[in-house]
Amino acid sequence: MESAGIKISGQVSDLFGTSGRNLLRLIVEELPYNELIIEKSVRNQVRMKVPAIMQAMDGYIRPNQISILKKLLANNDIFTHQIHVIEQELKEVLLDTPEKIEICERVKSLPGFSENSALILLAEI
Repeated sequence: MESAGIKISGQVSDLFGTSGRNLLRLIVEELPYNELIIEKSVRNQVRMKVPAIMQAMDGYIRPNQISILKKLLANNDIFTHQIHVIEQELKEVLLDTPEKIEICERVKSLPGFSENSALILLAEI
């Protein structure tokens, strides 16, 4: 995208987060966009950067680059789904008794522990 003059990675901290993916979708689907469409496509603090995002998206992306980007996004979706499946399988294996569920709940109550980080800690133990 940089070679096409599209520099949205400088405006969005996580290109594969919700806002970044919505902007990538605008590009690969070759949808027309303006400040209002971009504002509706992004979330939270990124909304304050709409004029800068408009400027960052002002480039020319060739059809072959769009094709490659579509494939990369599809692969990312596949890997994200596979990660979700593995996380669910891990949860089922680790939390197979009421006692283990209670331990996981206690770990999740600690500051900085999400369900995934609690499961990873329990898996290591």
